[in-house]
Amino acid sequence: MFVYVPRFRCSHLPELFPLKVLAQTLVRREHFPNSGNILREKQRFPMILEELKNDSAVKLICLQEVDRMEKLAPALKDVGFEYIYASGVNKKHGCVIAFQQAEYRPETHKIIYYDDELADGSKHALSFKTRNIGLIVALRGGGAPGGGIILATTHLFWHPCYYYERTRQALILLREVRKLQQELSVDWPCIIAGDFNFDPADPAYALLRGVPLTTAHKQALDTSRVVHHSVDSTVPITYTKGEQEGDEVNPSRQITNARRAEPKELLSDEDFIALATSSGPVRSAYDEGFRSLFNTSLLPEGTVFKDRASMPTATLGAFEPCYTAYAHFWQTTLDYIFIVQDQQTSDQLNVSGLLDVHRSNQLEGGLPKEAVGGSDHVSLCCELSWS
Repeated sequence: MFVYVPRFRCSHLPELFPLKVLAQTLVRREHFPNSGNILREKQRFPMILEELKNDSAVKLICLQEVDRMEKLAPALKDVGFEYIYASGVNKKHGCVIAFQQAEYRPETHKIIYYDDELADGSKHALSFKTRNIGLIVALRGGGAPGGGIILATTHLFWHPCYYYERTRQALILLREVRKLQQELSVDWPCIIAGDFNFDPADPAYALLRGVPLTTAHKQALDTSRVVHHSVDSTVPITYTKGEQEGDEVNPSRQITNARRAEPKELLSDEDFIALATSSGPVRSAYDEGFRSLFNTSLLPEGTVFKDRASMPTATLGAFEPCYTAYAHFWQTTLDYIFIVQDQQTSDQLNVSGLLDVHRSNQLEGGLPKEAVGGSDHVSLCCELSWS
């Protein structure tokens, strides 16, 4: 069901649909003990395709953890979508940005290899070589303000203990989106949608939204200011489980095979704040849209993050979806649609509609789940308007 925000029904952009697909190469039955035969590609893949094709108003799609492109590509083309695919070095899955070719044409695109990016102009300040990427595509057309839109997607590092590295990656992506906008000399709206692997209480979320870092945020960043063996080969390997991609079900709940960073080897809190301030802050489609429905029948208990977490109503992030990832072993909020708007543009982007989210009772037992979804993440979708 689509939930509309009554006060914004102006000229609108086509709907944007982000989804983390769940690469078949990473499916392990022990991770999803209640999903049964849905884990088989021949049953799961049609469910995902149905989600992608069930709303003709969707003109822009962002996908993460995509493999089986030989099947996805023709399915997208059958419903009028062109696409750009990118993946990290030697990764078997990647990210896709798809767009209705009757309405958009690609102006340019850029792949951000986080491991290779300088963080502050002089050093990489890398704590872990993750091989994660960001994909940015500039699209002309679609009736957007200024004649186009810049769309980015990403799948950030998954390990729960590496707050620093996820923050570094998120802020680099935001910086590069801004940089592409400047290089093209356009004031097109910019949207970043994807699987960020952090929840609204995370320091990376706070920095993106322009929220001051709390003591808890600073402690999380400090404990994860390490240099992993993948960056410094002199660091001894003492633990071999829970660090590989696909180990999300049972990750090491501590940082292993790493040393503490030397002073000034990595970015400080002040460096992060400066990086965020130079490019942000961003708005969140779901946090903003659901917040506008607070205390109405359209936002029942159990819909948003604050309903399960101790987060004050006024805090940015409190109205993100209660869950966007719901597997047997983990249930949390990881996926977002962020709006990056140039302060110089005269056109104000507004959130005019949102795809409603599943309640926890519908997700019990864990995703993938028949009649709910073929991924371990739920679909998000928003309609943006401008005035």
